[in-house]
Amino acid sequence: MRALIVLLAACKSSSPPPAPKPELAKLNVTVGGKPIAMGRAFVKRVSPDHWRLLVSDREGSCEELLSGVTTSQAGATTFVATLRTLLAPDGAKATKLTELWFAGKPAELGDGVAATLHGEATKGGKVDIELGKVVHPPIALDGVLTAEGCGDQPMEAGVPKAAHVSAATILVAGMPLELHGAALHGSEVVLTTGPKDCSPTLPFAQVVVEFTNGAWELQGTWIPAGTPQDADMAHVQLEVGATGTSPDGPTAAVKLGGAGKIGGYALSFTGTIEALDCQGHGR
Repeated sequence: MRALIVLLAACKSSSPPPAPKPELAKLNVTVGGKPIAMGRAFVKRVSPDHWRLLVSDREGSCEELLSGVTTSQAGATTFVATLRTLLAPDGAKATKLTELWFAGKPAELGDGVAATLHGEATKGGKVDIELGKVVHPPIALDGVLTAEGCGDQPMEAGVPKAAHVSAATILVAGMPLELHGAALHGSEVVLTTGPKDCSPTLPFAQVVVEFTNGAWELQGTWIPAGTPQDADMAHVQLEVGATGTSPDGPTAAVKLGGAGKIGGYALSFTGTIEALDCQGHGR
């Protein structure tokens, strides 16, 4: 998965932190063993089943969370966390805290820490979140909070200019999802539940299946980091048919079928999707 990027703008002068708000009173945060009362929390939806949470005693706003640039306040305590729905090979789904960013240091949390999220992260909405115990010295945290919803993260890089017709689905560990993006690079292919143009950028998506450099890969926000990539995809069929043009360049209809397995995840494909023919574009 992509690294979490948090930028801090020039510091403003220090001011006393506000008293803890009721919606944050049951969130426990310590830094170096010292309890810190949090004063504000914001959450945005990065992509389906994928959220980013900013919690601070005195920093942050929805505008800053959406832009990725937070104006630093001297002496403030702030952490940013990534929450994702993860899918196990047996079909079990769970929401996990998978990344934490504090004091300029990112931490990948392996299999993730248990979390729950209730409510829609729409702008102005209220989202109830429970976080399991996270220890990333010098910070430790756990508890429940209510965050202000900030809406969806704008998605621009890697997104096609036009909509492309899809009647294709993928079944992943028994979970059906619609495929919304496909790109062909000669004999290589990218199939994704999110959008995809011909650029090297791969927008966040629940599931991405890729055949590149002679090997199959499975990734996406549903797939835990470190998932093995051993594959048996010999019975998956991709049949390239009628060609056309679009504002994004040449297209080709790709008929999908068959089933296989990557990293213990059973996969099956059905339907047809309009793929971008990206031959000649860099990867």
